[in-house]
Amino acid sequence: MIIGIDASRANQEQRTGVENYAYFVIQALQKELGDEEVRLYIREHINDSWGGFPELWSVKRLFMPFGRLWTQLRLSWEMIWHAPDVLFVPAHVVPLILPKRTVVMIHDVAPLRFPKSYNWFERWYGVWSTRFALKHCETVVVPSEFTRQELVELFEEAAGANIVVVPEAYDTKRFHGAVSSDEVKKKYSLVSPYVLFIGRLEEKKDVVRLVHAFERLRRRKKIQLVLGGKPGYG
Repeated sequence: MIIGIDASRANQEQRTGVENYAYFVIQALQKELGDEEVRLYIREHINDSWGGFPELWSVKRLFMPFGRLWTQLRLSWEMIWHAPDVLFVPAHVVPLILPKRTVVMIHDVAPLRFPKSYNWFERWYGVWSTRFALKHCETVVVPSEFTRQELVELFEEAAGANIVVVPEAYDTKRFHGAVSSDEVKKKYSLVSPYVLFIGRLEEKKDVVRLVHAFERLRRRKKIQLVLGGKPGYG
């Protein structure tokens, strides 16, 4: 059996949430699928962060001269001529032409819930691609029961889809012994107790609600709010 994985988002130099999910889930799959033939599809040259792959794994760069619609044009073309038995897309968008056995990870429905965070094309494309995936993929993976319920509520196509909840994990290498908590506290002048938020600081992450909740908590208890992330929309 040949397994194809869209690694285009995982192969980016600067990764945030979805890109990190794609990168680390592919890393983990190397242990589970080390004896399977796996093809990783990328847009650019492979970056140095991967390190290496099992013997039966290969990386296939699908070059396209312009940036947009790589998934719909170039990856679809690959599916026409060299389709794997199973295709896994860890980041939302599947190609127009896809194998019957396609698995996609849909992380959220943010283009509908937070439309101001996206331009008009991103909003339309996000909604269209979710609807298309629900209708055509053998399995749709979501990170939480909440996201599953959102899909059922907002998309009629979800009624006939096979939606499976697979909770996300965390990077054990980065968060176990990488740096001592005392060192971090000293560097950022943190005093326990504190509430820690990690993620882009933007409207769709609900940071404003967090700040309002913290303000109420702070009236009753001496506590810090620590925000770790780059600025985003809003």
